[in-house]
Amino acid sequence: MTKKVGYVIIDWSPMIPYSKIKSYDHDYLEKRGFYIYLIGKRDKQLRKYVDKKLQYIGLAYDQYIWERVLQEHEAADKISKSLNKNPEHKLLVQAGIIIDSSYEKKALPLFKDIEKLLIFDNQPYANTLLKEDYSGRNIIIVNDGSNELLKKCSYRYE
Repeated sequence: MTKKVGYVIIDWSPMIPYSKIKSYDHDYLEKRGFYIYLIGKRDKQLRKYVDKKLQYIGLAYDQYIWERVLQEHEAADKISKSLNKNPEHKLLVQAGIIIDSSYEKKALPLFKDIEKLLIFDNQPYANTLLKEDYSGRNIIIVNDGSNELLKKCSYRYE
């Protein structure tokens, strides 16, 4: 017997400097969804961030993404260490929201499974949990938009 495989498509915002989160105008920050912390060095000639490194993947379900991003965070110490090792880098954030899904109900268990699979497949430096195994539903996650660091497609099915 084959288990049903569902899918979600997550659209990711452009990279936002952490220091500008409160004033940055992007509607994804005003929604529930996912966020990633990354560090990158600004190349003034290219006018973009280079040498980017994924730090953390998280979930904001009961609050807006911008609210969760600005709260005290369990990954703060590890991210600070990364920034100290890379003094030319800045802390950046991307917000991701589900733009399409085969799931009618987008409840917390679905969001948690998505977060778990993203962490398991991408192995962010500062995530300490959920890196060893994935034990959630059968799902395909397509990362779209301004995503450069996450795998384009994460999946799990048995």
